[in-house]
Amino acid sequence: MGFIMHFLYFLPMFPFTENLKRKENFLLLSSSYPSP
Repeated sequence: MGFIMHFLYFLPMFPFTENLKRKENFLLLSSSYPSP
């Protein structure tokens, strides 16, 4: 029961953290390529 509550509590944060990770990956990728 506690695990389910814990999961439900953190569930809304997942899309935000995923977007954050994608943004970081995008910045890393774009910075690793030489600018045109």
